Amino acid sequence: MSEQSKNNMKSIREFHRHYLDLVNMITRDYDDSEVSISEIRVLHEIEKLGQTTCKELSKNLSIDSGYMSRIVTHLGELGFIAKHANIADGRSTVITLTPKGNEKLTESNEHFDDKISEVLAGMPEDEQTKLINNIVEMEKTLTSWKSFGTLGC
Repeated sequence: MSEQSKNNMKSIREFHRHYLDLVNMITRDYDDSEVSISEIRVLHEIEKLGQTTCKELSKNLSIDSGYMSRIVTHLGELGFIAKHANIADGRSTVITLTPKGNEKLTESNEHFDDKISEVLAGMPEDEQTKLINNIVEMEKTLTSWKSFGTLGC
């Protein structure tokens, strides 16, 4: 393994630790008794896609299909999602967000926005701008990286 590869891996590991610290700060006080952080991620993905299937959610979020099935069942029981027969493929079910699911997303977004504001409050505005620009660039790179999805990330 080349020295450059070793340095790249070290940099990614260090970033990962900092990223997890940030995620933990933001999610630490999320005490919603109805839904978990994983379920909120699923609601966000359904919102982004408009309509989807359990299989697509599992693939997009890298969540085991059995666990995804349990999440979808729970979200359906809570009335946050609706399941409809897939006209194009009778073997699968189309999943959509309900108005109640949209309300839950708005509520969770407000909570996380407050936490993010707290985290950023101590950071100078120019540093915030730099951070956000770097996040946007990283997201673009990872989104366009064709092999990324094959790594199970």
